[in-house]
Amino acid sequence: RLASTTTSTSGELRCAVDHILEAEKKGEINEDNVLYIVENINVA
Repeated sequence: RLASTTTSTSGELRCAVDHILEAEKKGEINEDNVLYIVENINVA
């Protein structure tokens, strides 16, 4: 089960994919990393 977290400003629920996409937008990871992570989430 993926744990959900809330944002400090809006209180919206977020899942792991939201955090991954945010990291990509910030330039912390690239598209290849996103695909690798998402594919491995499905395997886990």
